[in-house]
Amino acid sequence: ARTRSGEKRIRIWSAGCSTGEEAYTIAIALRRAIPDVDAWRISILATDINPHILQKAAAAVYREWSFRNVPPWLKERCFAAHIDGSYALLPEIRQMVTFAYLNLAEDVFPSALNNTSAMDVILCRNVLMYFSPERGRQIGENFRRALLPGGWLMVSACELSQSLFPRFTAVHFPDAIVYRKDDEAQRPAATVPAYPAAMLESLFAPPAKPSVASDAAAPSARSVPRTMPDRPSGEAPTEPLDSGAGDAQL
Repeated sequence: ARTRSGEKRIRIWSAGCSTGEEAYTIAIALRRAIPDVDAWRISILATDINPHILQKAAAAVYREWSFRNVPPWLKERCFAAHIDGSYALLPEIRQMVTFAYLNLAEDVFPSALNNTSAMDVILCRNVLMYFSPERGRQIGENFRRALLPGGWLMVSACELSQSLFPRFTAVHFPDAIVYRKDDEAQRPAATVPAYPAAMLESLFAPPAKPSVASDAAAPSARSVPRTMPDRPSGEAPTEPLDSGAGDAQL
């Protein structure tokens, strides 16, 4: 998070976003963690290689299965129930996330052209396991270049490897290990918790006055897909908005 010339900004990238649960969980967490969230310029980029998955993610409509590991109030407060048994994310949360096609193995990044530069946080979970070690190191280095000094990279537990991320500093937290980009350049002091898990702590606290959300508006078309093959699923996640696919869950 940065405050420059009175401007409050934070940029987060969910790489390999699958059906969007991770990116939307981040959006929900930020709205709960930052009191003056509307005064911030928040950018949440979510990318994937699968055009069909991106279209589903942009719609932000989920079934009961996605909520099996979350507290009931989250569904009641952030989603609108439909008569067919599905739940649509509220527009003000859905609009915080931008979906786009990106092939981590072939596309050029970081780049201002695809909005993958100057990131504060990058999450790429259960994705690098499908690449060779050489390709994984290349992608890891590209992530490092995409981050601002002091930025954070989060991967899944099975992808933790200093050989994949040799130029990162591994930072140990009670329940996770996160990689930090340490450069000589000084990073402005963060005004919200720099570690994403700290922001998520408030997500699991029951709201003071839970309420049933109103119906959500029709989803906007925010992804620009191209035809590419599907990527295999990884391990089953256990965190908020669980799709069951296991791709890049927070």
